[in-house]
Amino acid sequence: MIRISSITNIKIFLLLVITNLKNINASCDNQCSGHGTCLVDDVCQCYDNWGIGLSHDSGDCSERICPYEIAFIDSPNVNGEFHRYAECAGRGICNRASGECECFSGYEGKGCQRTTCPNDCSGHGTCEFIEDLYYGATWNDYSKIGFHADPKTFDYHLWDVYKSRACVCDATYGDYDCSKRMCPYGTDVLDLRDNLLVSGKYQTQQLLFAARSVNNQGKTFALTFKSKLNESFTTQPIVFDPDD
Repeated sequence: MIRISSITNIKIFLLLVITNLKNINASCDNQCSGHGTCLVDDVCQCYDNWGIGLSHDSGDCSERICPYEIAFIDSPNVNGEFHRYAECAGRGICNRASGECECFSGYEGKGCQRTTCPNDCSGHGTCEFIEDLYYGATWNDYSKIGFHADPKTFDYHLWDVYKSRACVCDATYGDYDCSKRMCPYGTDVLDLRDNLLVSGKYQTQQLLFAARSVNNQGKTFALTFKSKLNESFTTQPIVFDPDD
């Protein structure tokens, strides 16, 4: 009987120890909501992307933290640094239940990281990042050497790279959102001539190409120009002929 009593006392002691351990582990708020680890100082160490409020204090780890992106607008710090990382890029509200940003009008993407284009370019253009936009001029304005097939672009490395966007309109469309049709250009049909026996004058441009090498003989090139209606026209292939 003594032996059975001793075994019973040991079981009761172990049960009390286990109960006390459970109480120790349950000392953190809400048991960290299942999204963190309770440390010895009774403070939750939350898992990644979990916390409480805008300050992201650990609390009971019951709220989600939304993605951080470079802020569009913020206040400089003591070192004069600005455009630091901010939750939802400072252009949206974090849904603490889902961990996703609810972006303000004009912004989209993960963490509201980029701007939208006005009216989605009205279906008459493409929405391009600022670093992909090209000059409203020709290559010849910047370099007179070589032939180029693509529009002249520029290197861009400021803070809003991959963030700011604008519309590039299709032919015959214009305005900031490509919503307006462009009217045709041409010679005024009511234009008067003093002598109707003299044919009308048309603008003629003469292009002179200086070959840097005789190796171009037999090769071809083409000329492309853009009209005032944003229309592009390309000639048929022209053969290099050094004798011309």
